[in-house]
Amino acid sequence: MPKPLPDAYLAIKKKTSSSRYFIEVLDETIKKSVLIGKVKKYFRYIGEGDWQAQTDKPFPKILFIAPDERRKRLLKRCINENFESSYETALCFFVTTRDKIKKEGLTTGIWEKVESEDRK
Repeated sequence: MPKPLPDAYLAIKKKTSSSRYFIEVLDETIKKSVLIGKVKKYFRYIGEGDWQAQTDKPFPKILFIAPDERRKRLLKRCINENFESSYETALCFFVTTRDKIKKEGLTTGIWEKVESEDRK
């Protein structure tokens, strides 16, 4: 598992497939430097190859829950900057806000995929 550990790891198994997620819940007091560190740890972790060496499963999707729209935008910018300086293509980030979860629950429609500009 990446260090520091994510807030949660979730594996959902269906009859013929399964999905895995690392979940990060950000609070209102998070500093920009801590946010950057949370994003970088996933680029570092996949680059080190530990997940791939320990399992034959695809790398988990990374779900960030931001406290508000401002921090969600900052998070998206940070993820894009890391994609720009990396050759990594296997990472898959999704972001949302607490308000969206409160209003709509954990439906698929609340998650916004953040991708490298090259992959769009």
